[in-house]
Amino acid sequence: MKKIIVLLLAATCVIPMNTSAQKLTLKKVMELKMPKTTDDELCGTRGGSVCWNPLTKKYYAGFAGNTGFPLGVFDAKGKRLSADELTTMVDLRGLWYNPISKKICGNGYAQSGWFSYTLDKKGIPTDFSIDFEGKNQPDENCVGTINTSNKLVTFLNKDQVVFYKNDATEGNSLTLQLGEKKSGENSDNQEPDNSSADFNNTSVIYTGIIGSELGLLNTEKKQIELYSYLKGSRSKILILPDTAPVEKSFNFAFANGIYWLFDIADRKWIGYK
Repeated sequence: MKKIIVLLLAATCVIPMNTSAQKLTLKKVMELKMPKTTDDELCGTRGGSVCWNPLTKKYYAGFAGNTGFPLGVFDAKGKRLSADELTTMVDLRGLWYNPISKKICGNGYAQSGWFSYTLDKKGIPTDFSIDFEGKNQPDENCVGTINTSNKLVTFLNKDQVVFYKNDATEGNSLTLQLGEKKSGENSDNQEPDNSSADFNNTSVIYTGIIGSELGLLNTEKKQIELYSYLKGSRSKILILPDTAPVEKSFNFAFANGIYWLFDIADRKWIGYK
């Protein structure tokens, strides 16, 4: 009897050694076809971001790089509702829905500041205003997104996620553990299996998934990696299809529970879930 009790106690004290992140495979679910063609003037090349407006039930997607580049407004099924002539009006980088002001907001290039759009009755932007002037982001090309749980605007700076408050002042930052260290002898002294150079360098997403709130696009391994907001550790790996377009900058977003990648050649955002 004593031997049985000892064996049972030993079994309950075993610490699981497999701490690998959960792996899931994503599938294409929809597309957002952007206006114009590559032959048109001020057509844009790189997708800045995509955001979802829960009030108008519409997607908003814009190109990064010029005030005259296209902005697209789409319904929940991906049908474009806006005209070819609609532009970003600002040198756009990030886009997000602000649950406090109930507006579509964003950040621009370098000193362009943070802005918000004025929408008409159909939910189409007709004008914009600068809410906070100046460079309110770590890098000139940072693509901002909002942390909906605490209303902080989130930016990527190499292996750090930097949070800005509602008044556009810089707050705390979180260093991400980019991957996992290899097991075995001297594992404490080994580097993780990723470096910041493996990832899209402008964009971080906020998913709202508990324990997997933050996401980066690993362009080397063609996967989206999710990280814990509290610990900075990798929790999930989302494997992309072989045909998914991945870019080192811009062209990556999350909106309405869908992961978005921009196909530069076909000028469309592709949604995966």
